[in-house]
Amino acid sequence: SSMPISAIYTSSYEASKHTLLKVIGEGEDRSWITHCLAGASASVATSFVYTPSECIKNRVQAGIYTNSWSALYQVVSKEGFGTLYRAWPAVLLRNVPQSIVKFFAYEQLKLAVSRYRGRDPDAKEMLAVGGVAGASAALFSTPFDVVKTRMQTQVGRRAQLSLNKTLRAILVKEGFGGLYRGVLPRIFIYLSQGAIFFTTYEILRTGMYKLEDLKESRSSMLIKSSASCQGGMTSN
Repeated sequence: SSMPISAIYTSSYEASKHTLLKVIGEGEDRSWITHCLAGASASVATSFVYTPSECIKNRVQAGIYTNSWSALYQVVSKEGFGTLYRAWPAVLLRNVPQSIVKFFAYEQLKLAVSRYRGRDPDAKEMLAVGGVAGASAALFSTPFDVVKTRMQTQVGRRAQLSLNKTLRAILVKEGFGGLYRGVLPRIFIYLSQGAIFFTTYEILRTGMYKLEDLKESRSSMLIKSSASCQGGMTSN
């Protein structure tokens, strides 16, 4: 599900950003609002695909089921289709703030590098900017991720626990530190993921804009050529 989720995520972000820029404006003092809101919109859009896929993935990784297809069949047949979306509030609680922090950090760091260097960031600088943005988002959202994962791996009687009850159970049994279990591996994963994601995102985005400019240039040339031909025929 990674490919469709990434496609939905990036396309939703770009579409939301372009729409919001028209409403909010393109000034640097207000652009961060656009980036944050666009990131939040992208997370909401992907949550409808991400939530059930994460539920199945977590069940398999926890050893509850042997493979994804078996997990999907067993969850839907025994627990109902709604179980796939039981952790949806926790997914939003994690992904929306995570995207806000990630895109805010990314756009602000990219702007800072551009101002300092006097040019757009190169590939190495993009890797660093994307990595820091991803790591920042991971650190901020780890408690929400722990709650989400616990909710998605609950089976039997414990499966009835809500978001609030799951959070309370973690705090009572494990303390505040329990919300940061696995934080170091998660930071490392999102650091590398952010570096690759944002660098690839910028390369593809720049390539698409150049392709659009080339198409517009060719279209303009064809129009001018056609007008020139018609003018020549008229004079003859």
